[in-house]
Amino acid sequence: MDGFSLPYQKPFYNEFLMKCPPGIYERLRDAEITPGLDVSEYYPRLTDCILICTTELHSKCDLDYFLEVLR
Repeated sequence: MDGFSLPYQKPFYNEFLMKCPPGIYERLRDAEITPGLDVSEYYPRLTDCILICTTELHSKCDLDYFLEVLR
């Protein structure tokens, strides 16, 4: 999706960093989705990056809603 990217091109399992356009954290909260961890507090060079985690507890419907909010 436009405006989103992966800062690292390494394989991952449940968690990954995603560089997001400004305002995405608020948009997720407004949609009642717990946003990923804003890692810039710990790694200042990773501004606008959030740590996303998904597991088998998230249904396809959950993931579709997450993507809909991101769009």
